[in-house]
Parts: sequence; C-alpha cells; structure tokens
Amino acid sequence: MTGSVDSLPFGLRDTQQLLFDAVTIADESGQSGAAAQLSELIAANGLGALRRVAIYRSAYRARLVECLADDYPATQYLLGHAAFAGLCREYIHEVPPGVTLNDYGARFAEYCLQHAPEHASLASELAQLEWALVTAVHQSDARKLAPAELAALTPADWDSASLLPSPTLTLVATRYPVNGFLQAFRDDRAPPPPSPAPSWVVVCRDGIDVWRIELRPELAPLFARLVAGEPLAAALASMSSSAPDADAVETESMIQQAFSQWMRAGCFSGIRRTSSG
Repeated sequence: MTGSVDSLPFGLRDTQQLLFDAVTIADESGQSGAAAQLSELIAANGLGALRRVAIYRSAYRARLVECLADDYPATQYLLGHAAFAGLCREYIHEVPPGVTLNDYGARFAEYCLQHAPEHASLASELAQLEWALVTAVHQSDARKLAPAELAALTPADWDSASLLPSPTLTLVATRYPVNGFLQAFRDDRAPPPPSPAPSWVVVCRDGIDVWRIELRPELAPLFARLVAGEPLAAALASMSSSAPDADAVETESMIQQAFSQWMRAGCFSGIRRTSSG
C-alpha cells in the first residue's frame, strides 16, 4: 500500500471496506468496483494489484472451507470432498463471515437444503445435528439439575414447576436417522446414505462431556414439552393421554429411566416455579 493513512485516496473506513470487498467478492475478472480501485491503493511492484489481492482471496476462501469442514465432517463425507468444497465456496460468497468464526456455520444446514447437489434433505438434517454439537461446545457452562432437587418437589409443585433447559441443549428432530449415520461415520464404517426413518436426538454438554441421546418415539413429545417450559404435571399427563392403552407400570419405568439419563447428561439446569397467584 502506498503512502500513509493520511495520504490514502479514500477515508480509512472506505479503504477497509474496499479491501474487504476485493478479498471476499468472487470477481477475478477485475470488473467490480472494488477491483477497479485497487491500483490506487496497492503499489505496482512485480505483481499487479488484482494478482496480489487474488492471493489473499484464495487463502481466505480456503481457510473458511477448512472451518466449515471442521464443523461438518460427516456432511463433508456424505456429499464428497469436491462437492462439499464447491458448496462451501457458494456459501462463502452468499454468507460472508462476521467478527467471529465460532458461529459462521450457523446457516449451513439451511443452505444445504436449498443448494446441496444431492441428498439435500439428509445433508441438511445431518448438518443440523453437527451444528448442535458445535453449539454445545461453544455455549456457556451451566449448573446441572440434581435428581434430589426433582425428588424434593411435592405433588402440588408439579402443577406449576417446569424445567430450565441447559443453554448447551438442542433437540434435533429429523426425518432421517442422522445420529446413527454420524456414529457409523465416526467409527470409520463408511456408511451409505440411510433411508428415511424419523429420529429425535438430544445434544447437550456436561463439563467436557458432550452427549447425544437418541429418544424413543414415545418420549420425544414429552421431552419437547419439557424443553418448551410446560409444567411437569401437564407434560406427563399429555404423554399418558397419548398412549392410553400402554401398560402403566412399563410407562412409568420408562419415564423414570429417561429422567435419570437426562439428569445425568445435564439436559436441565434448574427448576422454575410459577406463582399460582
């Protein structure tokens, strides 16, 4: 760059925006407004302005593709490395990053649904699960609801008490068995694309442990109601009414086991009591 900040042909903010646009906008032809003004900012010394910026543009995109591959390794495997890289480059062009890269892939699952070259629905749902894992890692730690706190509630409390979900928690509801596919990928079993089969996966973190809990279909509505803040009594009553012919003892045992697992995984961080008055 020639001269000092005071001698720039544009203001500092405009100069920063110009260089950002030149690096991020996919225009190797030199026809964009940013490219046309680069020669006023970059000294001619061997390589021309466009060639110099192209080096940064290529490195910039390559780094963002690496970031997305880190967040979505199973989706990359499903689509194939070349197709995934191409999809990432399109995403980078349409969804430029912000200040931090921690949340850069937040819209990638939605983008897969609209633009993936094949397996779009499966890729989108698999990406949802992988992003839930990223979210669990980056969200703030939370206290874990102790089973004793739940046991201390009186029968009357259950009408007004609801559970506070951990900030690390996501409930992923999908039409494909993406959790099984992800586990097979992690086990190096080279899984083929699965056939549709509804699944519900709870993702949360307790300390350094990230949990993936696949819910039984009977339990998925109950868990969703609890996460939505419905009082315990109402949530449990809705489950009973939806399966009136189920064996009561078996259903109660299933719920107790599920609550034990959810508490152990740190799915909930506390109890909210709603005043009756």
